[in-house]
Amino acid sequence: MKKLIVTATTALFFMASAGAAMATADFIPPFDGQHQSLANGVDYYSGGVGITERQQMQKMTSGDNLKLIFDAKSGNYIAGVAVTIEDAKGTVVIDTIANGPWFSAKLPAGTYRVVTRFDHHQMVRTVSVSQKPTDLILSWKV
Repeated sequence: MKKLIVTATTALFFMASAGAAMATADFIPPFDGQHQSLANGVDYYSGGVGITERQQMQKMTSGDNLKLIFDAKSGNYIAGVAVTIEDAKGTVVIDTIANGPWFSAKLPAGTYRVVTRFDHHQMVRTVSVSQKPTDLILSWKV
């Protein structure tokens, strides 16, 4: 009986220690959003559902140079936006569905056509991307 109490106490101590470690400001759990590395070398991430996932994405995408944010005119974030990015020659570089309201990519410098589709509506933007981040907020009337 004494051994069982010690074992249970030890287990509770380790569980409490793990909980305290997870509660620290520096702890960010593993990224649950979408990461894709394409054959042509373009990395992109999508996600940002909830504060924790947005913190994860901020850390993981600090070197990305194109950042898209999807929201409704009402102020709510939107997920499930279809994203197609074409280079200046019209070659599709990225074609995906965003897993969350944030989308981030590291593209070679150049001009790109960004086509987004949500709820039977399409938005098209032309962006010039360099090493500095280009942020684009796309708002739908939904």
